[in-house]
Amino acid sequence: MTFQKIIHQTIATSEADLSVTRSGMDGPTICLLHGGSFSSGIFHKQFEGGLAADHVLITIDLPGHGRSRRPKNPEKAYTLAGYAQAVAEAINASADGPVVLVGHSMGGHVLINALRHIPQAAGLMLVGTPPLEGLHSMPEAFLNPPEQACLFSPEITEQQRTAIAQLFSATPSPSLTERICKAIEASDPKARQVIGEWITAGKEIENEVALLEDWGGPVALIHGALDPFINALYIRRLDLPNIWRGEVQWFRDAGHSLFLERPAAFERLVRQFVEDVMP
Repeated sequence: MTFQKIIHQTIATSEADLSVTRSGMDGPTICLLHGGSFSSGIFHKQFEGGLAADHVLITIDLPGHGRSRRPKNPEKAYTLAGYAQAVAEAINASADGPVVLVGHSMGGHVLINALRHIPQAAGLMLVGTPPLEGLHSMPEAFLNPPEQACLFSPEITEQQRTAIAQLFSATPSPSLTERICKAIEASDPKARQVIGEWITAGKEIENEVALLEDWGGPVALIHGALDPFINALYIRRLDLPNIWRGEVQWFRDAGHSLFLERPAAFERLVRQFVEDVMP
């Protein structure tokens, strides 16, 4: 196990003051972004592992999540556009040169929408994130297990937190479940409410497949065959001309969170992606 010096800082953005964690001083820069209702603490295995020894790792807590402040205008900040703007500003302030972006779950959707504002982005890796073709594609892209409904509700019971936390790994452990439950409990309930109302109202979202094609940079799609949230058939039919290695990277024994379930395999994949895409 490798322990590197970790630096915590707060970066002011137009949406909220965001907490940024940085580890490592030399090597390629990798920015990891968590999903909704969680925090950057979900990447603890990457900070403890070999990636931090020869890479600069950066994680950002979304507005209203983890150590980040809650926004003054939550109706704006807690949308994909609001998250994307804040995250882009934080990345541009944290990464001087080329950076590889890694987004998990909703964090991947945020990064897709932020790409146009991050000129130094060298590549994008999506873990448990199906690029959407618009709001109409959501029923096809997601499996929507009943436990997921609580992620769009301001109030979550302890039982609901535990149930949803156990779905985020194909091999949940008590310590991981507790870590995720604490992150959910600490996140701003208003963030879930805004996203839930946004989806219920049928507000249109941008075509993320088109955004990725227009961006043109390399995109790595990572999918666990045991993912209870994402429809594998939707992932299979996506036709991205700029997909890394020409195909989706499948893991039979992983679910929604490869970096937690198989951290060594995730590290190898990230290293290969960084080596391929960094200038």
